[in-house]
This record gives sequence, C-alpha cells and structure tokens, in this order.
Amino acid sequence: MDELQRRLVSHVRELARKRGIPLSHVPDRSGLGRSHFFDVLAGRASPTLDWVAKIASVFEIDPVELLAPPARNNPPSEDGSSGSGPNRTG
Repeated sequence: MDELQRRLVSHVRELARKRGIPLSHVPDRSGLGRSHFFDVLAGRASPTLDWVAKIASVFEIDPVELLAPPARNNPPSEDGSSGSGPNRTG
C-alpha cells in the first residue's frame, strides 16, 4: 500500500470513528460493494476516483480531504512559522 492509500485509509477509519459510523455501514451508505471496500482498506485493491468520491459523500466532505496529509500537531504561529524549532531571522 502506498503513502496516498495509507492516508486515505487512515482518514476513512478516523472519520468513521469520530462520526460514530461503523465501518461495516460505510459501503452500504456509499453504494459500494462491501468486499471491494474492505479490500481497499486492507491494501488488497486500489481505490478509484469514483470510490473516493462515494466515500467522501458518506462523510459529506470534499473528496480531496480524504487524500490530504495528516493534520500537524504544531499549528502555525501567528507569524506564520511552523510553531516548531527556533525562529531564524536573517
């Protein structure tokens, strides 16, 4: 499973957990086949754009959000820096 698919799977699992939706209900709500849904989550199959769009519709989010990098623990500071490490000025 490549990094992008790991992100996708992580987001799907996290969204389902946060919203109280059992993973077993996601394929039913999306119109996807259960076996293909779980094959994608297990890395045995690759998701299509249609798969991503249908899963995003279950969570009422933009499909791009399912592929986004994980949120960083250190939010940007007011000056726009990453919030970690020394603030270097030139």
